[in-house]
Amino acid sequence: MLRENGMRIRLKKLATPSVVSWALTTVVRLWFGTVRVQILNRARFERFALDPASGNIVAGAWHRNAVFLFYFFRTLGPRGVMISRSKDGDIVAHVARRFGYTTMRGSSSRGGARALQQMIAYMQETHEKRLCGTPVDGPRGPARIVKKGMLAVAKEAGALFVPIACSGTRVLTFHKAWDKSMIHCHSVK
Repeated sequence: MLRENGMRIRLKKLATPSVVSWALTTVVRLWFGTVRVQILNRARFERFALDPASGNIVAGAWHRNAVFLFYFFRTLGPRGVMISRSKDGDIVAHVARRFGYTTMRGSSSRGGARALQQMIAYMQETHEKRLCGTPVDGPRGPARIVKKGMLAVAKEAGALFVPIACSGTRVLTFHKAWDKSMIHCHSVK
């Protein structure tokens, strides 16, 4: 508890999604700002991700790589991402908006059909190249089993579905997490 002008302020009340997302965004920028990235198949990456002539892209990656890929794609033109409607999702959605993403809220367990329709509409609303995605093994798994949502978005939006993977020379792995989430520490390929 903090005291300010004789009033008690509970730290829990300060921990709003907006405040927590600001702190997380700052930490993510500092942390990944030190990570070296090597893109394998650079010509293919540039053709699909950067060339406007290649059309819209629906990116698919495992949930365990979501933190790094979320950071990595922050500068690639208009981007959309599906985020669950959970309390944790509220914080992630704030972070996403701080990184310039358009968010669609839903998951396989709550609001997923509506979020998928929003993502399709987002991909079709302009002729400007767009990228969207969400972890293809969903918010709860099972880990590394593809759910059909992002494939359906690609088909309905007339976009390419591009699987994406990454690994690192040094990573922190959260072994108790359902997806064995990884935080990259040194370099990423």
